[in-house]
Amino acid sequence: MTDNAGAWKLGHVFVLRHAGMPFDWIEQLGDDAVLERAADRLLAAEAEVRAMLAGHRATRVRAVETALRTLGEPPAAQRDAAGRAGALGPALATWSEAAGAYRQAYEEGYERLAARLHALAAEPRVREAVSVSNPDMYRNVWQRYTDRPAGPRNSARRRVDRQVYTYLQRLCGKNETTSFFGPIGYGTLDEGSAEACVLHRGGSTRRLVFFSHWAVTALAASLRRDRRLLPVLPLTVLDRDGLRALAAACEGSSGAGVPTALLRHSAPVPVGRIAGELGIPATAVVSALRPALRANTVELGPSYRSDRHDAFDCLHRAAAALAGDGDGDGDGDGEGDGAGDPHVLRRLGELDELARLRDDLAEAPFPERLESFRRLEEAFTRITGTPARRDGGIYTDRFVVYEEASSPFSVDLGATAAARLTAAVQEALDFSADYGALVRRGYQEQLLRRWPEEDVLSFPAYGEAMHPGTGLGSAFDPHPPLKAAPAALSDPQTRAAAVPRASAGPAYALPDVCLAASDVQAIAAGRFTVVVSRVHHHLLLESWLSVAHPEPARFAADAVAWVAEHGSATGLVGLDVSRRNKGYYLFPGDRMALRPLRADDVRGHRAEDGTDATGAPGAAEAAEAVTRPAVSPPSRADAYRVRRDDGRIVLEDAEGRERCLYLPLADLTVYPPLAALSAPQAVHARIEPDGTDRLPAVPLGGAVYQRQRWFVPMPDLGALTPAARHLELRRTAVGRGMPRFVYVRSDSRRKPYLLDTRSPFAAELLAHVTEAGERVQYEEMSPGPGELWLRDEEGRRYTCELRMQATRGAPPPAAGTGADAA
Repeated sequence: MTDNAGAWKLGHVFVLRHAGMPFDWIEQLGDDAVLERAADRLLAAEAEVRAMLAGHRATRVRAVETALRTLGEPPAAQRDAAGRAGALGPALATWSEAAGAYRQAYEEGYERLAARLHALAAEPRVREAVSVSNPDMYRNVWQRYTDRPAGPRNSARRRVDRQVYTYLQRLCGKNETTSFFGPIGYGTLDEGSAEACVLHRGGSTRRLVFFSHWAVTALAASLRRDRRLLPVLPLTVLDRDGLRALAAACEGSSGAGVPTALLRHSAPVPVGRIAGELGIPATAVVSALRPALRANTVELGPSYRSDRHDAFDCLHRAAAALAGDGDGDGDGDGEGDGAGDPHVLRRLGELDELARLRDDLAEAPFPERLESFRRLEEAFTRITGTPARRDGGIYTDRFVVYEEASSPFSVDLGATAAARLTAAVQEALDFSADYGALVRRGYQEQLLRRWPEEDVLSFPAYGEAMHPGTGLGSAFDPHPPLKAAPAALSDPQTRAAAVPRASAGPAYALPDVCLAASDVQAIAAGRFTVVVSRVHHHLLLESWLSVAHPEPARFAADAVAWVAEHGSATGLVGLDVSRRNKGYYLFPGDRMALRPLRADDVRGHRAEDGTDATGAPGAAEAAEAVTRPAVSPPSRADAYRVRRDDGRIVLEDAEGRERCLYLPLADLTVYPPLAALSAPQAVHARIEPDGTDRLPAVPLGGAVYQRQRWFVPMPDLGALTPAARHLELRRTAVGRGMPRFVYVRSDSRRKPYLLDTRSPFAAELLAHVTEAGERVQYEEMSPGPGELWLRDEEGRRYTCELRMQATRGAPPPAAGTGADAA
C-alpha cells in the first residue's frame, strides 16, 4: 500500500461478512396483513380515548390507561344528571370493539405465523445450523419441535416459539462469522479497475473444521503428564540466563547437575537423554527443573505453533517427529528418540484418530455429522480425561472443535464505487481518530491519579499496580458517551468544540461499512449510502479471518506494508497475548509477550515458507504466493518499562526508545492500563441525546456515522398477556416513528437482537431479554430491507457489511517546507 499523505486509504482486500440465511425468511414471520390492520385500528381507537381523558379524575385516568395497556375491561362510562354519556363513553365503546377484533386477529394471526415459523425451523439448513451451534438445543428442543405438529398454544409452546425465533433472527439478520451460517466472504477494492462492481455468486463453500485452542492445550498437557512418554519429551531452554541463575542457586542440592547438563545443549533435548547423561530417572530430571518450568525458563513437551488455526496439526506433526515419523533430519534436536517405542506409537495413533474423526466431521452430511461429532467428543475425552465441552460466556469456544466456512459470495468494487466509498468515510475516520485521542487522554489522566510513588515501573509492575483488583486501579471510570446534537457534529467547527482535533499522524482503523443500495448496479454507478457500523482499532492481519482466503499473506499485505513503513517511526510493538478462543492475530513487527514464552518463540519459525517450529510444512504453503515477513521472537514484558513524564504515561523499551502498543483484541482496547499505552486509537464515538429520548441519524461527511436511535424505558412486559405484549411493541414503534425493523440492546445483554415490530414472536423475545424499568436502546435497521443488495441466484436478500482496512500516513509537509520548497 502506498503512503496516503494524511488521507485515509482503504485496503485492497476486505472481508465480506453476511448472514447465512436469507433476510426474506425472518421478514415473513411478521407479514400478516389482518393482524397489522387490527393492531393499527386499535391503536387509532386508543389515541381517540386518550384525547378525551383531559379533565377526568386521576383515578379514572389510571383505570382507563390500565385497560388500554392490558386489553382489559375499561371502566363504565360516566353519565351526567340526565343519564347521557360523555364523549369518552363512545370512544371507549369503539375501543372495546376494536380490542375484541384485535384479540381475535392476534389468535388467528399467531397461528398463521407459527405455521411459517415451524416450516422454517424444519428447513434442512436451519436444522443443521442449530445442531452445529448448540447440539443440546437441537437434540432436546429443535428435533421434537420440527418432528411433531404444533401443540396447544400455552406458555410452554410460546417459550419454544420464542427460542426458535431467537435463532432465526440471528441466522437471518446478523453478520456473524461462524460455520456455514456465518461464512467468511472476501472482496477487493481497486480504484484503478475499469470494472464497476461485480458480485460473484456460487463460489466454493468449503467447510473448515479446527480443534479449539483449549482442546489442543488439553491434548498437549495429556502428553506432558504421561510418565511413560516422559523420556522422549523434549526440554527447551527459553531463558538461558534464568537457567544459569537456577543452576547457581541449586549448587550442592541433589538435582544441581540437571540445569547445568541442560545448558550444555544448544537445542531441545529429550528428558531421557539428560537422565542418561546423569544416571538418574527421567522423573528426577523433571523434578529438578520444576522451578524453571514454573518460572517459564524451560518448556517441557513437543514444540508446536499454538497461535494459528492449525495448532492441532502442528502438535500432531511434533508428536510424529518424536516417534521418528517426522522429518528425520538427524540434527540432534531430540526428534525421533521414541522411534519404535510402542507407547509413543500408541499416543501418536490417538492423535491420528482425532485427525481422522475431524476430517470425517468436515465431510459428513447432515444429519450423519451428529454421530461423527459424538464419536469425536468421546475420543477426545478418552484420550485426555477432559470433558469434551466446557462452560463459558460470549466468544468462548465451548466445544472440542469449531467450524468456519467459505462464502459463496465475493465482490469486486471498481473505480467508481471505490472512489465514492473512500471519499465518504474520510470524516468519519478522522472523527474516530480525534475521539480516540480524547479517550486515550482520559485514560492517562485516570492512571496518573492512581500512580504510585515511583516515576518508573517495569511493565509487569505497572500492570500489577494498575490492575482493577488492586487498591490503586480499582475504580476506572468508563469514558462517558458524547452528548451532542447531530447538527453540531456535522459542522467541522462545532464538532471540534465537542471533540478537539488530534494530530494527523500515521494511524490505522478497521471499519465495518454497510452499503445501502437497491442492487449491485446501483453500487456500480455510485448510487449508495455509506453507513459506518463500527470502527475497530485494529489492522487486518493474517488471522482467523483469513483462514478461508486462498492467499492469507496477500489478505494481510496492506497491513504488513503499513507496519513496515510506519511501525518503526511510531514505535509500534504488538502485544502478544494468550489465545482464549478461535481468535488469533499474527502481528508482523516487534512483539511483547504478555504470556508465557513457548519453545517456538525461541526456535523461531520459518515464516518465509510457512513452516512451523518443527520445520514441517503446513497444508497450504504450496499455494502461498506471497512471502510472509520474517518474524522475530517476542520480547519478555519485563524488558519494557512505563514512565510518568510531565503529565504523560510513556512506554519505553530496554534501549529507552518510546514505544506504543498494538492491541489485538477488542477487550484490550477499552482496558485503561493498556489503552493508555496504545497507538493513537480510532474509537467509534457513542453519541447519545442530551435531554431527549430520540437521536436522529448522525451524518459525517459522506457517511452515516450513527444510525437513528431511541431510548425507551421498558414497561413490565411480563405482566401482560401475549396479545398485549405484541400491541405494546406496535405502540412503541408507531408512537415513536420507528421503522419496521430495529435492533434492540439492553443493559443485561452484550449482543443486540433484531426485532420485527410487526411480529408476535419479536414481542415475546423483547419481553425475555429486557427487564421492567430499564432504559433500552432501539436502533434502526440500516440498510433497510429495500436496501439489501447482496442477493443469491434466487433473488433472496442477505444482510452484509464490509470489514475494511483503513490506514493513514504522515501528513504532507506544510507549504514552503520539505525538499520541494523553493
